[in-house]
Amino acid sequence: MPERRIHRKELRKKLKEDEVAVFMRETRESLGGFLERYGRLTFWSVLAVVLIAGIVTLWRWKYLADFRAAQELYGAAAMQLSNKDYRTAEDTLSELIQRFPNQDCVPAAYALRAFCLHRQKDYAGALADYQSALAETSDQATRYSLRISIAQCYRSLGQTEKAVAELEALREEVPEGGIRDEVTYLLARCKEDLDRPEEALALYNEISDDSDYKRIARDRISWLETRPVAPLNPVG
Repeated sequence: MPERRIHRKELRKKLKEDEVAVFMRETRESLGGFLERYGRLTFWSVLAVVLIAGIVTLWRWKYLADFRAAQELYGAAAMQLSNKDYRTAEDTLSELIQRFPNQDCVPAAYALRAFCLHRQKDYAGALADYQSALAETSDQATRYSLRISIAQCYRSLGQTEKAVAELEALREEVPEGGIRDEVTYLLARCKEDLDRPEEALALYNEISDDSDYKRIARDRISWLETRPVAPLNPVG
């Protein structure tokens, strides 16, 4: 009885081996027939197309996976910012920038991280990130906002002359309206920092009367228009 069982096992094994051999032989014959009929050039062309299609499919899959992951990180950072958790938001944005440097949201991530750094009084770090965001941004309105932020960083770093140069260049480019009024107000504050009250006063008065920045500037205008009173008992 055991001998009979062994014989059946060997038979099944032999049949399996024969099936594999037949499959391999048929595959070789099929491939050989294809090559004889269509030629090797056609075969390799078809193979190349198949490989390229596979690579494109894998690339698209990875791109979509990276896009979703980057968006999740960006959303998490935005939530942390809304909770004023600037340090955690900074770390989240740093992870996004490091892991997904080619995603479209990276310029915005630089700008948000710059804002986080600015709020933490890391003005040098904020300046570098604003400049990185500016280099990767093409939208003109966004570029204006980034350049204003860059000027504010210069002012916070005590580099007021650089802030003035940036704001004066920006004033030549921006159209009339809210952005120009904001630039004019900031430029006037920088002029005050540099002890140029007459220039600051002229700039404050240029701001549109219906602008929010004019309402803010009125106290500065009143201050600058007030002339020092001569001493009642002058010395000498």
